[in-house]
Amino acid sequence: MNRKPNSALSGQAACTENRRYLTLEEVRTIEPLDFDSLGQHQIVDFDDCQNIPTTAEALEQMMLATARAIDATVVTSSFHEFSPHGLSGVVVIAESHLAAHTWPEHNAVCVDLFTCSNEMNSTAGLALLFESLQAGSMSLASFSRGKIIN
Repeated sequence: MNRKPNSALSGQAACTENRRYLTLEEVRTIEPLDFDSLGQHQIVDFDDCQNIPTTAEALEQMMLATARAIDATVVTSSFHEFSPHGLSGVVVIAESHLAAHTWPEHNAVCVDLFTCSNEMNSTAGLALLFESLQAGSMSLASFSRGKIIN
């Protein structure tokens, strides 16, 4: 496909263009975040999950463990159970947030990690989630967010 420089992408192309599919071994080799922007947003899809939490409390504990693994400062958290199934929640961290949404009927969990600190160890958190969820695969898209104005 030929694209002109700075051409606009459709929403789908913009979301899938930077996506990488990774194994657990590859997740462990992700370089630490280093960015020259206001923040870094990692959008992660875990598929073929064999250990999806079934209660809001269990998902919250998993996400709080992830926050600790990335050396984040937890401010608060809120999680919700849907009927007949599915969970959503957010852990607000001083450095921004972690959010998770589960689809047990599809063996899928989607996670957002947004941080304004390049001191975060996101690799450790992603590997912990991959193992905890017993995921078969994971896809990752990373985006710089916000422009630093001097």
